[in-house]
Amino acid sequence: MTALADFQTFVTDAQAGTQYASWARANPGEVARWAPFRDGLLAGGRKIVPAMTTPHGRELVDAGILYLDATATPPPPPPPPPSGKGSVNGRWLIDASYINTPVGPNPAIDQNNAAYMARVVAMNPNGIWPNDKEWSIPVYPTSSTAPKVSCFLANRNQYVQVPWKPGDLPAPDGSDAHNLLLEEDTGVDYKFQHFVVAANGTVSAWDMELGNVIDGDGVAPTVNRISVTPIDAGLILMRDVAAGVINHGIRCAINCASSGHRWPAVQSDGNDPLGPPSGAKFWLPPTANLGSLSVFQKMLCAALTGWGMPIGDSNGGNAIGIFLEDIVDGSSYPAIAGLPITILEQMLVLAA
Repeated sequence: MTALADFQTFVTDAQAGTQYASWARANPGEVARWAPFRDGLLAGGRKIVPAMTTPHGRELVDAGILYLDATATPPPPPPPPPSGKGSVNGRWLIDASYINTPVGPNPAIDQNNAAYMARVVAMNPNGIWPNDKEWSIPVYPTSSTAPKVSCFLANRNQYVQVPWKPGDLPAPDGSDAHNLLLEEDTGVDYKFQHFVVAANGTVSAWDMELGNVIDGDGVAPTVNRISVTPIDAGLILMRDVAAGVINHGIRCAINCASSGHRWPAVQSDGNDPLGPPSGAKFWLPPTANLGSLSVFQKMLCAALTGWGMPIGDSNGGNAIGIFLEDIVDGSSYPAIAGLPITILEQMLVLAA
């Protein structure tokens, strides 16, 4: 039974399942064509519900063989447009955030680009280095209903309540010692600098900033107490590396930022009179000669071209630092490597 007439003669029985299985085995091609209509196609009533208006179904309706049942349940409305919000398990921060806004074609270049980049290249002969342990950012899941403990903030000389639990240890560098606690049900994150767990189990930090990876835009308040720009904006997450795609900008720290700043930075902790201001964004043109790079390095370059790399902190050493989520379960990233000076030499500073 392959013709429409033959099919319709047993639809009523097929609805009860008495003939459909044997017919399906004998006519696999017809199953692919008719199965989407089976539950609403009736030999006597000749009706097709709106959910069945596939191209084949629409052809039958237009030919008068079937018709749309006015009493049938209407099709569901189309899904709403994207909310523009961030996601705890996806890309952090709202789409309109500076860190999630693509650079676009032919961006304006800073009028001082040549001088800025000459200084940056001279001061960073080792190029760009990814921090995945020391000076990285561990992320610990929690919730708004999790028990809270008192954390002393030395910079404010006060205690705050935070959803910390034993085992939520800071990055093992001893200087920045960043830590991030993320409420997965609300998107609220607690970001710490110089986080310390004492021998008696009490916790303290130099200071803390609150943010929200769902509703936040990655811009600090008037004064950012733990960094130049928030440490959650532009953090390379484990899932980014696993997916092979970084779909946001990359926050960086440089050793030659000036004392000036521009949006999105609200301050600067640099003092180099020849360097770019904090908040300035580096960009790798799509015409750059990448040479022979690893998969991870190419992923970094793609993000530097598509999204850019804003200056969010100062560092020491002889390489620009970028930040990966610290893997805290004992595993490690696949082979990662920094970008050589030959890539940095081709980068530009974008206009404000």
